Amino acid sequence: MAGFIKSQTLILFKLNQLNLYDCADECEDLHDMAEALYLNLKKTLER
Repeated sequence: MAGFIKSQTLILFKLNQLNLYDCADECEDLHDMAEALYLNLKKTLER
């Protein structure tokens, strides 16, 4: 998971540098959804 977060952070940084704010916002939303999904799956599997 750490590698995924690191790669997403780098992508967001690059998109912001290129003034692609809409794309950066979409990537951030996808990242948040992926993290929520991961936490829900982890919680379910730990039961």
